[in-house]
This record gives sequence, structure tokens and C-alpha cells, in this order.
Amino acid sequence: MKDITGDMDLSIDQATHIARAMYRVAVAEHGVHEQEKKMIDAFYLECCRESGSDPEDLSAGHFDADAARASLDTAELKDVALRSCLLVGYADGQCSSTERRVIEAIAREIGADPSRVPALEKDIRRSLLESFEGLKVFREAAFEIGKRLGMTPEEVEETLKTKGE
Repeated sequence: MKDITGDMDLSIDQATHIARAMYRVAVAEHGVHEQEKKMIDAFYLECCRESGSDPEDLSAGHFDADAARASLDTAELKDVALRSCLLVGYADGQCSSTERRVIEAIAREIGADPSRVPALEKDIRRSLLESFEGLKVFREAAFEIGKRLGMTPEEVEETLKTKGE
């Protein structure tokens, strides 16, 4: 899942902890929605495929913070976990305050600095809107999407600028 992890390869153990953390965010608000489940399954199954491992039933196990902290033992791995959780939070278009509190709790539990969450969240919002980069038509719709993502008009404008400008 290079779109989430960058160039970092995850062990199946790390991927399992991240997927369980994602699941914890998904259940935080009225149970797991279909989009959230699809996102978690896609992440986890792709990691299993890349590692040649058989998938587990994620709902059968709980998020073990101590084991996750031991497995996600670098700042980069912790950031991947938090980014993944934020993406689940935004699966329905908005990351709720309940989901955000769960993500901040996960950050503390895995030994990440919870103050990183707002910066990572800003990166996630920008990446979600970047598919509209350079948009000339329907800009108002893109601004509305940015607003729903919690972005300021200035952040949306900066995101929508063509890289070549």
C-alpha cells in the first residue's frame, strides 16, 4: 500500500496492528460503515498479498496497544499508523471529534506524540483534495469539498494550484 506507506515496507505484524487501529477508529462512531470497511480491508489485504501472508479476521482480535507500540517502533511507522487512522476518519467525508479523540488516544498508546495528529490531518486533507489540482471547471465544488474537509479557502486554493505554476 505505497499510497499510504510511501516507500516503507510493512511487516504483516505491523500491518495487522495498523489495520486493527483503523478498525478501532471505524467503530468509534455508530459502527463500521461500508466505506470504512472497504478501506481497511483494501489496506490489510494488499499488505497480506505483498508479504505472501494469509489474512486474519481483524474483527476477531482487539487492538493491543502494548504489542502495537513494540511493533511500530519508529516515528515513521507511528505516522503511517496515524495517517491510516485519519484516512478511515475521513472515509465518510469528515473526521468527527469522536474519531479524532480515538486517533489521539491511539497516538498516545503507541508512543507517538499526539500533537503530531493535527499536522498529519492537514496532510491527509490536502492529499484528499489534490486529485482536483489544476481544476478550472467546477472550482466551487472543489472549494465546498475542501470546506467539508475542514480546510480554509487559502488551503484549498494552495492545494488546487497546478504544480507547474
